[in-house]
This record gives sequence, C-alpha cells and structure tokens, in this order.
Amino acid sequence: MKHKRPTVFIAATVLLLAAVLIYIVVTLNSPVPTPPVELPDENRLEGPQVSDNMLAQYASVTPETVQAVIASMVRPDGYTRSVTVEDFWNGGASAAEFTVQASGTSTKITSITQQGMRYVLTTENGTWIWYDGSDQAFFSEDATPWDGDQWLRTLTYEDLLSLSPQKITAAGYEEHNGIWCVYASYDTANFGYHTTLWVSAADGLLAAAESYDGETLIYRMTGGTVDASIPDDTVFLPPKTDAAPASAYRISTANTR
Repeated sequence: MKHKRPTVFIAATVLLLAAVLIYIVVTLNSPVPTPPVELPDENRLEGPQVSDNMLAQYASVTPETVQAVIASMVRPDGYTRSVTVEDFWNGGASAAEFTVQASGTSTKITSITQQGMRYVLTTENGTWIWYDGSDQAFFSEDATPWDGDQWLRTLTYEDLLSLSPQKITAAGYEEHNGIWCVYASYDTANFGYHTTLWVSAADGLLAAAESYDGETLIYRMTGGTVDASIPDDTVFLPPKTDAAPASAYRISTANTR
C-alpha cells in the first residue's frame, strides 16, 4: 500500500503558508541543527472539576450525540502547554514540539526549526511570524477563531463538528494517556484516513489525535501538561514590522480582564 502523509492544514491558509515559505527561503537561509524532540509529559493538571451531571453526559456519548457534547465544552480563558506532532511514512518519521500560550483569541506558538527559534503569534488583528536574531517579521491580516491550531499542525475538533453525523464511525468516553476524554472517530474526506480525536473532559482541549492509512499509523498528536493560568499580556505583543499596518498594533480587548 502506498502511504500518503495526512493533509492537516486548513485550505484557507495555503496562500499564507506559501508566502511564509518564500519568506523563509529568501531571508532566513541560515540553518541550525534541530535538537531531538522529547515527547511531552502525559500527566496533565486536573483543571476544572467535572460535575456528576457532566460525567453522566460524557459516559453516554454516542456517534449521534458526540458533536453536541464536544460543542458544549469550553476551553480555558488562557493556558500554556506543550504539543508534540509526529508524522510517519514508509521508511521514516519526524516529530516536532511546540509550546503554546493562549489568552482569549490570541495564541503564541514557539518551536525550534532549522532556521532557529520560531514564533507565530495570531490575534484578532492578524498573524505575525518571526525568528530569534532576525529583524524581519512576516505579517498577514488573516485571522480566524482558533487560528493558532493550524500552526501546530494539529487536527481540530472544529473539523469534527463540521462533519455530517453519519460520517462519525465511533464515539464514547474513555481514559487515554491518563486523561479522561470524549473521543470520536471518522474517515477524512481526503484520502479516507481513519482518524480519532480525544478531547479532555477536564479542560476541553484537544488531548490527542491519530490518523491511520489502513492499518498504518501516519500521524499522531499528543498534548502535554496544561498550566491553566492566563499568560501575561506582554506575551502577545507583536514585533514591529513595516509589513503590518498601524491598525494591526491596536490593543486587543480580547485579553483585557
């Protein structure tokens, strides 16, 4: 069987990603060794307590009800965690680790790449990408709710919620990697990959995801320990760049508390 690597980026970001690639090749052609990636700790903080009523609701999840249950979950107002994404293909594998800081509609993602430490900041005003040691930054006005997820190369449960219920092949409530989760399985529209998402019952965050091409694992996402404290607003200050209009630097009310 010919194994294809999963397509996990949102289609609306294709042009943005192409522009970023050009930016990296032209301006940041100074590769550095990529250190080994360590998988995140599978133990998470307890987070908000799950009520008996919610536990009963989770325990009775079915393919017909899982979308409504997941849609009712609420993510923390802010948090910090690590996320590891692994890809597998014939004769090889790769892994990338990301640190995620979120507050309101703003997300900052830090990762180590061949060009050095990379930062991606998404806010309601736009998206910035820059590297340590560089005085240049890429900017795009494109910004959507949970836009940061695509930069983690993770599947999202928003994708699950958009499916026809008939597409969901299995669902329930189970312990996965030491975390009690609501899970759902479905076959992707592209290539028919069999995919399962696990959403933490404690904090509503995507805890894990896997995709299979037939019997072969080709993609795995693992969420690390969650710190549910809200990061300081200074974390989400964008870098100055001539590519961004002055309006992009207006103070967001999403992080004001």
